[in-house]
Amino acid sequence: MPPGRSAILLVWAPPAPDGVMSLGSAHATVYSPTADSSFAQMVAKIASEEGGVEVMQPFEVAARLKAAGITPTLQPDGRELENLAAALGCDSYMTGVVHEWWYSYTFFWTKAVVSFELYGRVPGRYGPIWTVKADYVRKGIGAGDTAALALTDAFRKLAAQGLVPGKKKTD
Repeated sequence: MPPGRSAILLVWAPPAPDGVMSLGSAHATVYSPTADSSFAQMVAKIASEEGGVEVMQPFEVAARLKAAGITPTLQPDGRELENLAAALGCDSYMTGVVHEWWYSYTFFWTKAVVSFELYGRVPGRYGPIWTVKADYVRKGIGAGDTAALALTDAFRKLAAQGLVPGKKKTD
């Protein structure tokens, strides 16, 4: 990604049932109705920490868009992305699709499934400059921790390929 400000401007997640989807005598599967906003917050944090990308936090994006008279949403019309990036003064932006975000548990184990695609984009350029696809299944941790691991791995790989600046070195 080019140097300068970035933001996560679009996250699509399929509608999820609210709360517990299936419940057995000793088993439950829990889906997140807020996968889109949770994902956006994690992307902003981890892209900054692991990818060295200067990413605006979602609350800052929302406040700036409101100040510009634009209704903030994580599901804008795709044709508006360039305008949103310009309104925010972004040199790049990210979009994502969350395919799955859930966990199951019993008395003895937990299993989390997180699947997503994340795209790095530059205003005025057709198509993404990088793409990350992740399908993570982890036992013993929740969906949020699984997503954080997947994003950390993704931004470390992007940094190793020189597609993002990488983690800032501390002396």
